[in-house]
Amino acid sequence: MTVSIFSPDWRNEILRELAGKVSTSATAGNGQCTLALSGGNLVLTPLGGNYLYVNGMLCTVPSGGVSLAATGLTPSTLYYIYATQSGGVVNALVASTTGHVTGLNGVEVMSGDATRTLVGMARPVTGPAWVDSLGQRFVRSWFNRPKSKRGAATYSADRSTTSATFVELNTEIRNEFLIWADEAVTTMFSGWGRTSGVGSGILVIGLDGSSTITGRTGTALSTSAPLSCSGIRDLSEGYHYASIFAEISAGGTFTVFGTGDAVGALFTTVQ
Repeated sequence: MTVSIFSPDWRNEILRELAGKVSTSATAGNGQCTLALSGGNLVLTPLGGNYLYVNGMLCTVPSGGVSLAATGLTPSTLYYIYATQSGGVVNALVASTTGHVTGLNGVEVMSGDATRTLVGMARPVTGPAWVDSLGQRFVRSWFNRPKSKRGAATYSADRSTTSATFVELNTEIRNEFLIWADEAVTTMFSGWGRTSGVGSGILVIGLDGSSTITGRTGTALSTSAPLSCSGIRDLSEGYHYASIFAEISAGGTFTVFGTGDAVGALFTTVQ
């Protein structure tokens, strides 16, 4: 290690050199920081330290964090969030639709621009604005992720179908989320329902539509019956949603309850 004592930043240079000897795994040790939604902005803040490799250099993340507003971004678009640095200090966050690759030092960087280090991904909604709610998990940190990211939604009224093929009962129960390539999603539905007529009602949890099914349940009872199913899936990195799709055979109506103690609820867990 060679550090000039004439450098005005010699103490920080020594600290950066020493910290550089710790693990630089992309998901466990490189980034001593986390990306989260705070006050309407995305904010990168220190966590378990304050170092982050950017442009081949161990940099410090300011104690007050570095923020990024959704101003000028396109709603319903997936953006990767990258950090830049100046003088050894993380100074800005950049939102880009360009994906990431593993750099020569094992750090995830923007494809085609290794000066920008990946710190997360996010998806703005109309406004544009950032959001991270139970129904829309649209802010994900690359570093120091929580053990799981949970979502949930319920029906606000009874939802019915007479269709003989799968249709989405209502979009209000969608769980929308962002997922990294090394994660999987677990889905679960719990509720009650009934049929009228002679048909059997079938309910499934569909991902991004009814073509990818993670769970299935049903009933042929005209009285109230419990409905429950679950599943787990690996998905491509980026935006996805889970929702409830239903059909009924041989005519009739299939109803899933959305009021009282029997309200239908959909849950997702990304981990």
